Amino acid sequence: MSDPAGSAAARDALAIASGAVEGIDLRRATSDALAALDAPPARGAPPTSVVAIGKGAPAMARAARERYGANVERAMVITTEGTDVSGLEGVEVHFAAHPVPDRRSVQVAQAALTAAALAAQRKHGRLLALISGGASSLACAPSVGLPLDAKRALVAELLASGAPIDDVNLVRRHLSRIKGGGLARAAIFGLERADGPPRGRVTTLIASDVLSRGARDEAGWIVGSGPAVPDPSSVAEARATVARWAPRWNAIPDAAWSTPLAVGAPGADRVQSRVIAAPEDLAWHAADRAERAGYAVRVLPSSGEPVDALATAYCAAARDLAPGHALVRVAEPRVVLPTKPGRGGRATRLALLAWKGGLPAGVALACLASDGVDGASGLAGALVTGGLPEDTKADALEALAAFDDAPFLERHGAAIAASPSGKNLLDVHVLLRAR
Repeated sequence: MSDPAGSAAARDALAIASGAVEGIDLRRATSDALAALDAPPARGAPPTSVVAIGKGAPAMARAARERYGANVERAMVITTEGTDVSGLEGVEVHFAAHPVPDRRSVQVAQAALTAAALAAQRKHGRLLALISGGASSLACAPSVGLPLDAKRALVAELLASGAPIDDVNLVRRHLSRIKGGGLARAAIFGLERADGPPRGRVTTLIASDVLSRGARDEAGWIVGSGPAVPDPSSVAEARATVARWAPRWNAIPDAAWSTPLAVGAPGADRVQSRVIAAPEDLAWHAADRAERAGYAVRVLPSSGEPVDALATAYCAAARDLAPGHALVRVAEPRVVLPTKPGRGGRATRLALLAWKGGLPAGVALACLASDGVDGASGLAGALVTGGLPEDTKADALEALAAFDDAPFLERHGAAIAASPSGKNLLDVHVLLRAR
């Protein structure tokens, strides 16, 4: 990364990728959505309970506090360690584990259910649920008969198998008391009155970390495993998913499987939801930054392809890339992990594979996790340019074989330091040739 053209390309690629993340404003998006959905509370209006779960929870909760003020009866935020939680006076703030839940995740999930149930205790009471990526692990209430350690092991195996996150979250929803609409059900019926008349209402705003499947609001039940929206899937689908990706778990007891609030079930019509931010927004922010930097830019379709395939495609595209041209994309590359992987993540692995694959001189590739923490790498991602030096290729191959790419990238000046962003809209990739 020492040639002048490569250095210029690297600076621009990183500025475009990081600028795209900075351009996502969840606080403003939440404020705008609330203004469109709801009038400010009138004097004497029923109180609102606020439960915000995920990496974007603090920003979303700030907007809710600004809008509803004293009308909020109880507000809580559940997020990851290191996320900025300033400006949340009067809000309960809890930290829990990600990407695999811990005991804190169970404790805060029960607290969230209790907070949601306030809506059902008052006629016309309401829960405002603010859900963003990471919520599946941060709030975990395993179904009856399924110990936390068993659920942790199952989820870890599903994640390592290369299963799409849709499939992982499908299983999570049906082995939980809070996912699959469980939080919404608590707000509508209360914790002990699931068969009684519905009382509360739920408004759910979602910052999605799920690749588009058509209409923007269609996949709300996948984000965070859908704690506050009705679930359209079935136990049979969840069982089939386990059989495909983690067959040694086929013996989960029947009593552990559930659907807390199914689509069409009583009370499901008392939920309104909206996706306020999505990964595709990140790609368009990247394109805007690239254009303002003077690049002719093309937005590639979002991708969940295997990481090796994406790296190969980027190397091929780089060879045909004209000076002053850039390609941007949002993606969730699939990675199948070995039993004992080293320190790495989706973004770091993709960058190292492309670097090894032979990027031309003057071409840079930035791979950045929008949440600022790329898997188990301890980094936010990686920035590579030009071809990998010959005397490092053996070490690179060894790092890739051990799934230990982060230390290699750090040694060779290609690492992007980790810094929790308070957002989670998957990864942004920027491939460009210096002008």
